[in-house]
Amino acid sequence: MSGQAVSKRVLARVGTDVQKYRIERLIGIGGMAAVYAATHRNGNRVAIKFLLERYADDPAICRLFSREAYVANEVGHPGAVNVLDDDIDDDGCPFMVMPLLEGESLRRRWEEKGKRLPLTEVAVFIADALDVLAAAHAKGIVHRDIKPDNLFVTNTGHVRVLDFGIARRLEGDGTGTATGQMLGTPAFMPPEQALGERTAIGPHSDCWAVGATMFLLLSGEFVHPADNSNAQLAAAATKRARSLAEVASTLPVAAVQLVDKALAFDIGQRWPSAREMREALLEAFGSALGKPVSDVATDVRREIATQLSPAGDDLHANTTLEREHRSQVGGMTERDAQTSGGPKQSRAAAGNISGPSRHVGDEATTVLAAGVVKGVAPRTRTIWVSVIGLFVFLAVGVAVLGRGQGKQAEVPAVPTARATTIVDLPISPTCKNEAVIHYREGLIAMRKATWDVAHAAFEKAAALDPACPEPHVQLALTGYSLTYPIATEREWFRQALAVRDALGERDRLMLDALSPLIMSEPADRQETTRRLDEMARRFPYDAQVLDYAAIAHLLSASDPATAQRVLELAREETAIDPLAANGWQMQAGTYALLGRQDDERAALRKCLEVAPGSTDCLDQRGRSLRECGECEAALTDTRSWIVNAPRNHRAYLTLAQALAATGAPLESVESALQQMRDLGSKEWSDVIYVYYSALLAALNGDFVQAQKLAEQMAAQAQVSSVLLHHVRMSALLVDIFVETGQEARAVPVAQRFLRRKSAAPAGFWRAAAFEPLVLSAMFRPARAQWLDWSEHWEKSSLSELTKQQAWALRWGPISDTKDVGAQAWAARPSEEPSALKPADQQYIVPVMADAFEGRIALAAGEYESAVKSLEASVKPCFRLEQPFPNTRAHFWLGQAKEYTGDVAGACNAYGVVLQRWGNAKPRSVTAENAKKRAHALGCTL
Repeated sequence: MSGQAVSKRVLARVGTDVQKYRIERLIGIGGMAAVYAATHRNGNRVAIKFLLERYADDPAICRLFSREAYVANEVGHPGAVNVLDDDIDDDGCPFMVMPLLEGESLRRRWEEKGKRLPLTEVAVFIADALDVLAAAHAKGIVHRDIKPDNLFVTNTGHVRVLDFGIARRLEGDGTGTATGQMLGTPAFMPPEQALGERTAIGPHSDCWAVGATMFLLLSGEFVHPADNSNAQLAAAATKRARSLAEVASTLPVAAVQLVDKALAFDIGQRWPSAREMREALLEAFGSALGKPVSDVATDVRREIATQLSPAGDDLHANTTLEREHRSQVGGMTERDAQTSGGPKQSRAAAGNISGPSRHVGDEATTVLAAGVVKGVAPRTRTIWVSVIGLFVFLAVGVAVLGRGQGKQAEVPAVPTARATTIVDLPISPTCKNEAVIHYREGLIAMRKATWDVAHAAFEKAAALDPACPEPHVQLALTGYSLTYPIATEREWFRQALAVRDALGERDRLMLDALSPLIMSEPADRQETTRRLDEMARRFPYDAQVLDYAAIAHLLSASDPATAQRVLELAREETAIDPLAANGWQMQAGTYALLGRQDDERAALRKCLEVAPGSTDCLDQRGRSLRECGECEAALTDTRSWIVNAPRNHRAYLTLAQALAATGAPLESVESALQQMRDLGSKEWSDVIYVYYSALLAALNGDFVQAQKLAEQMAAQAQVSSVLLHHVRMSALLVDIFVETGQEARAVPVAQRFLRRKSAAPAGFWRAAAFEPLVLSAMFRPARAQWLDWSEHWEKSSLSELTKQQAWALRWGPISDTKDVGAQAWAARPSEEPSALKPADQQYIVPVMADAFEGRIALAAGEYESAVKSLEASVKPCFRLEQPFPNTRAHFWLGQAKEYTGDVAGACNAYGVVLQRWGNAKPRSVTAENAKKRAHALGCTL
């Protein structure tokens, strides 16, 4: 259902009676619940929170919804808002009833006061909050989400603590999360909570969050400054807090010491409980203010009672369950719930929307029932700034960021009446409700550049309602970008074609456009690009059409002019929908192609700002860091990815690659690969895990195990329809046999591959770069045959490789003598300055090409050129992905440095080889040669 349909269903309750309550108006809609102002038949006004209908049949969600009532009531303190009633309406939808509060959140008050509150107010408000928490802690309840948004200042000046929906009982609470998962808000999350260490969470954790709240209220800055909640979460898990004195040097020393102790990284150094922290606060702030906090409180409450008029009814019952639900499905733990304002624009604690992922200087936002995001100025002035045609689909609580005028990136906004974001795409009214929900979840995930999540959602939708046509289209469109066998992808496409007649014109054209890419053998990229270009002209304000047109151009980009076309399309997409993470990722990919690294990083930061959990952008940023040799940074970034997406199999593969690149123990890399296997699909378990395990064994010199796994992969490849699997397996076996001095065994592997190659369809995956490694096995026993095959390969590979790469990959594997090196160097092509490497090229191909170009130069006696190419090849963090080319490149680099007189550099390069393969089993030819040369140089290894 669309966001507009959701709002209509929710608004239908207004003016109706639900048991003994009359629903008067809608106050807010969150990811899991809608909140209303209502009147009991006895005249009492209340707030009622209804679970959204789509979740009413889910026992687990209903259980989470109801537990807030029991936990809040158990606290037994007037500052913890009780739940007055809970029941189920006539349609089977659970609801709970709470008092209707008047006032404002502490976050809103902080914003209206210039983002710094006076010491007097902080003392009074935090003392109130700590008193509530002390009562909760005494009952064994830890709140786990203390922050300014969840502290509500009533119009009498007293603070009420909201949102016990994710609270945890310290004993016997089976509703918490397992180790490795976390709930809460990153900017106010203590280290143990950010790390998902459930058993370490206790009263001291709430004290840390109180300290972080005080830090923000008194200084105007977060404890850990960061561009987005993803970075904040990583900082919370790994970094010690700054001292409050660093950002608020004029504060009394006693106040600074109180906050700093609350924010201690080590649990044992913090305030152990809210009761002790409150007692210390009363003493410290009383001394700083010159009179007891109780006396200060009288003045503060009197002033607030004057300021806050009871005219605006404000609600404390924020939509908590969306956080719980999102943590279960692997999304962000921070609440994305937004609220809708009534005519009075009441300052409601329900659905406060200035969450921690926003910059401190950003405006607050609110989401109207119709789904249009608007900026909300402080109460003293009202400025409405509309954001482009944005409908909010709340099935999984998508995060929405407000956007003011002047903040649009690079291109002006397009007319809202003509814009279509991906989440605006329609679905047939005959589709089953369950399929509609998963379809909408998939669209939201696509918008956030988490295509693996989107694909899984479309797959569920198609299975739940095979006659519903739109999920089949999106399943086919997303499947091609993931690592599925081409036969599987073509089956999805055939299923989409089977329902083609039930689709609208736009979706029929999308299928027609992608058909040459998916259903042709070989894939016809040019025709797909032409058709998508035509669609972009017909549907110039359709974000998804522009996205796919940009992808098509990027896949075939061979010159800067084509790359500029990609940028134009991607910028148009983000103009239509600034929250389209795909558009920002596309811009980043194009900048990478053009070698504009700073622009690439900026675009990825933007992607992760609008979609903090974007697996695709996190993946691309980590790969960019590894390509630049920033191995430690890549490892840190990957850990952050896993914090946000703890069940994403690609994240664990990237973790294994990053760990190997930083020299982590073998067991750590193995563990990451095992988690990748356990979380991935069957295709990953059967092939990718075995392949990377073989690479890991080879990297560590265990060629016996590597060969065993490669042969296991060979057996699996017999039934695989992915050419890439066949060529990788064959290249791996050839490398193992050559490295262990068994070159004769490599020949039948190469012959078998060549005989079977034509039976394995390539689809749209790039495989040619690995073929020379296989063909090289034919060099000595069949030189004439190798020359014919490799020459044909070099010509046919130019659609996948640059001329320079094709030349290096063809000649590099066999350039082990001066004669061959001279012949190869003489055949070196002159690369056109404007040539670009294919955008969808395997990311290790340029590194392989550099290594082999260096080897050719070495054999040809071009030593300075050899050093330059070989240093470029060993800099990136790709040890695990290519253990043979990378380790051999170090050996060749050692030789080149010898010839240029750099003995120390040569010894270092040989040392890398011997560290990896010095004790290889069976023996390593490269390591033996490195040992001899190192000994001759007198290297101390």
